[in-house]
Amino acid sequence: MNDTATDLKECECPVAGFCRRHGINKTEKWHSLCRQADYRRQWDAGKGPGQVEAKPREMDRAARLFFSRMANRITSGRSGECIHRGGFLRVDKCDMCGGEKGQPVEVFRCAIHGECTLNKKIRKIRGCAACEDFKPHAAVNRGPFHYDGSIPEFVTTSQYMRDVQILASMLPPDTSRVIGVSRSGLCAATMIAMLLHRPLSIVRQKMGDIVDGGGGWRLTGATDSDGPAVFIDDSCMTGGSLKNALPIARAAFPNLTSAVIYCNPNANLAWPDLFARELKWPHVLEWNFANSIVSPNLALDFDGVLCHDCPPVDDDDGERYAAFLRDAKPLYYFRKVPIPLIVTGRLEKYRRETLGWLARHGMSVNQLVMWPGADHRERNRSDVGEWKASHFAEFMKQRRNIKPAMFVESDPGQAQRIAEVSGGLCVCPAAAKVFSSSKG
Repeated sequence: MNDTATDLKECECPVAGFCRRHGINKTEKWHSLCRQADYRRQWDAGKGPGQVEAKPREMDRAARLFFSRMANRITSGRSGECIHRGGFLRVDKCDMCGGEKGQPVEVFRCAIHGECTLNKKIRKIRGCAACEDFKPHAAVNRGPFHYDGSIPEFVTTSQYMRDVQILASMLPPDTSRVIGVSRSGLCAATMIAMLLHRPLSIVRQKMGDIVDGGGGWRLTGATDSDGPAVFIDDSCMTGGSLKNALPIARAAFPNLTSAVIYCNPNANLAWPDLFARELKWPHVLEWNFANSIVSPNLALDFDGVLCHDCPPVDDDDGERYAAFLRDAKPLYYFRKVPIPLIVTGRLEKYRRETLGWLARHGMSVNQLVMWPGADHRERNRSDVGEWKASHFAEFMKQRRNIKPAMFVESDPGQAQRIAEVSGGLCVCPAAAKVFSSSKG
């Protein structure tokens, strides 16, 4: 077929850029080639430059990661970072209504598509303007607990609440109901239900059912909506909880969007539709590190971790200190498993009182190491951090399925000292960080 006027008329793009007909971003050179019938036929057939010959029928784990990252990074419907090439994804125009770049576009409704505010239709992200490629290029998945030697991030409870608000802003505005996973997902789900002013349901994994969360007068005015229900969990580490609980929720609410606050990029069992932040392993979550997968890998300080620190006025090695040992208020409860190792500056002579306090608060310990000196004055003149580090170094030599081992210390100065001497990682909740031998 010759390149006739009729053929030229078929080229709908007046300038280079996003071609709605072929679904790719065309450079000046490609725009020129599109005026040649042979090239135009290739693009029409989906086999031209910049196109892929076949699209997967179902979005796999790599695709979910790629598009979820794009959904999180596109700030105003205009631009975002291309994950696999480091370029920029440009949303120049809505392929449904032709709305130009710069006009407001709502946050993504799912990991791939976003709703165009101009005509409420679905805007499709065709490709990356930097590399003309939209096929996901994911990093090699080495398992959800692959440890590359990096310093874990310590996520505070206050940061968690801020990230819950971020996820709430990403959810469809017509969300009809919020469904939380018992137990760790309920905190996020309850807060999101309050922010969206929607009813709350609870998935009980062990019971295999879903129950209504109930409500009081504050729920008045939460009118019915035909939009999707939203399934909420706090994190997706392996995807196991999502895989088990999501079918229970879908049985009651087929029109369901799944979302988590934190998603491990190496989750291998299931994947959410949306997440607020990507959080790889290892990490320490302040609200559940005491009773989680990391608990068997932790060695602990006592005062300032299991209970509040002793006030200086009560540290008299006498009656006031005895009262503190008896009545100390708990701080972080470790109840999932016995605490593997406690290394404390408390004097050895207070072992009975210390074990009694643990028992009264439902906690136990496999090994309790206490300061061997005679009195507080001797201990205060010594390098307690180095002493704790020596015991932690032995603890790190033990074989374990999931790494790394960490020491939890209440004092930032001692935490840094323990990390430097032992060569390991020391978590300090008071400083909201993890110290290492390489970085303080």
